[in-house]
Amino acid sequence: MRTIRIYTILIAMALSATTAFGQTMYDAIRFSNNDYEGTARSMAMGNAFTALGGDLGAITINPASSGVYRYDEFVITPSLTFTTDKSEYAGTTTNSHRTRFGLSNVGGVATFNTGRNTGLINFNFAVVANQTANFTSRTEVRGQQSSHSKLASMAKLMTDYGVDSKGLTMTSENPNAPFYGSNALWEEVLAWNTALVETIYDDYTYIGSTENIVNQNGEEYIVIGGPLNQSFFQETTGYKQDITMNLGGNISHKFYFGVNMTLQSIWYHKYQALAEEAVDKADFQTEFERFKHQYTQTISGLGFNMKAGVIYRPFAGLRLGATISTPTWTKYMDKNQEKMESKVYNEYYQAESPYNSYEYKITSPLRWSVGAAYTFGNFGLISVDYESVNYGAIRFQTSSDMYLEDIEYFEGENGAMAKYFRRVNNVRVGAEIKPVSQLSIRAGYNFMDTYEEGFDGEIHYATAGIGYLFKNGFFLDAAYRQQCNKTAENYTLYDSSYTGQQAMTSSQYGKSQLLLTLGFKF
Repeated sequence: MRTIRIYTILIAMALSATTAFGQTMYDAIRFSNNDYEGTARSMAMGNAFTALGGDLGAITINPASSGVYRYDEFVITPSLTFTTDKSEYAGTTTNSHRTRFGLSNVGGVATFNTGRNTGLINFNFAVVANQTANFTSRTEVRGQQSSHSKLASMAKLMTDYGVDSKGLTMTSENPNAPFYGSNALWEEVLAWNTALVETIYDDYTYIGSTENIVNQNGEEYIVIGGPLNQSFFQETTGYKQDITMNLGGNISHKFYFGVNMTLQSIWYHKYQALAEEAVDKADFQTEFERFKHQYTQTISGLGFNMKAGVIYRPFAGLRLGATISTPTWTKYMDKNQEKMESKVYNEYYQAESPYNSYEYKITSPLRWSVGAAYTFGNFGLISVDYESVNYGAIRFQTSSDMYLEDIEYFEGENGAMAKYFRRVNNVRVGAEIKPVSQLSIRAGYNFMDTYEEGFDGEIHYATAGIGYLFKNGFFLDAAYRQQCNKTAENYTLYDSSYTGQQAMTSSQYGKSQLLLTLGFKF
């Protein structure tokens, strides 16, 4: 049975700016997962290169790839990433698209011959940067309804949690005091200072500006004033890139070996905006017209790992490969901020939070792979890879100056990852044929296993490409990768369960990429 994970985007967003740490186990999996890009040749063949080698994009997959080289080479691979999203909310379908330029690969390898015919025939040195994750996405949600509201939900939560309104007002002398000195979420502080929530009856009972007070049979009730146009927008950009120094070697043209020392650079940026707008402000006692809540987050990280690999040729045509890498130890810096603007009571208000920043660490698990390839003379080849990694071993760590409660928070996340994340079994398949000596036609397939127990999150990619080698050593490769199945998720824009309904949204996400490699052999 298909199970779709349900989560609340904006509750997680609010917590990320309110607690010392807002990272969840899904942030940890995002930064730990590898989605190899590399060169156009390696991408076109599904990155099934554990047993093949001889490609700078494959060095990230198997360090022994450099040992196969018998010549020097330099390559650069620009790329385009295309994402699509189809969202359903309140009976409205919204489609969004995003195209982003990137650099999937750049690097070079130098070959040093020993002059021997047996033993160590050559050793090679390579420096290469290969992209191993792409965070490009865009989601847009729109719909109209009158049964619940973000502001009504916020007022209800503030009442239920006993937020004291006397500590919420931002002053010119100390505008940051309410964010650190009250028990309110940062979005609640902003809503109070933009007239979007106010108190009734006492200092602890709140009402949202989209709500009206009505009297029926001598009793007062709080209801949504009228229809609201609601919208949600999220855009993410960023990358994970492995910058690798590699040493490889060739022993008797039978055994190839390699070792990588890798610095992993991560940059991730997210922008979110939730808005509500009155269809008719006359429906609301506050003359509510609109509000918009914005959240920005930038995460940067620098990590380190080491990887070793071998390729063995037991007889002509057959190649066998294996790799193992250490865990990746990465330190992250998270910076985020929230803003709120509104038009209510015929006045325009705006407020913003201070910047929140903190450091933390993630240890990503070790991974290993095996592969087999068979070459049919100079006509073509086929290759298959198997990769295994246990995502249940991911661990958050605190920096040295964190408080005890932060450590306890990470213990909860680490326990959840150990319980719900699982070992994945990824498969990569690739093939190449050469109808003439200078022309190559390639195809591949990727199966990326689901990392979470009970979650149908498998991803399938189909790849294809072409390459041409010119007589002067210059070569040109192109590749296209298409996600075959849509990634489906259900989520709530905010918690409105007290109304008996939820702001439920369903989205289907897809991705494709186009790579072009320019290279020179010399």
